[in-house]
Amino acid sequence: MITQVSETDFIDAFQAIRPHNFTYNGLKTLYAYLEDLSDDIGEEFKLDVIGICCDFEEYKNWAEFEDIYGNTLDSLNFQVKKPCCDICIPYWNDKRLEKLSERTTVIPISEEFTSMDINGIMSSNKEGFIIQAF
Repeated sequence: MITQVSETDFIDAFQAIRPHNFTYNGLKTLYAYLEDLSDDIGEEFKLDVIGICCDFEEYKNWAEFEDIYGNTLDSLNFQVKKPCCDICIPYWNDKRLEKLSERTTVIPISEEFTSMDINGIMSSNKEGFIIQAF
């Protein structure tokens, strides 16, 4: 027996059990990713909030990711040139995400989901991304 889960049901399930694991826009992006993946492989997924929280992590930007994985990046041969100036940051962040996607699934937070967050605060995060934990 399978119950279809809408985007709203998906978000509500996370807000009820694990409200701090993902942002509202992150949940919308993750739902879209999992829906597409389900369609691609032709298999329905079971909604397992805890399992998804163990499998995926959201970062608001590259700096937050480096704060957590900084010491391990060199051991993963993950050396990517650091930006020389503020203008270069988006370019080098894209290069870093490209390099990271060689190791794991990287899901950029879609600008399409930039809107009011769950608390009614305008949310815009063009640098955010979700990775499959590694």
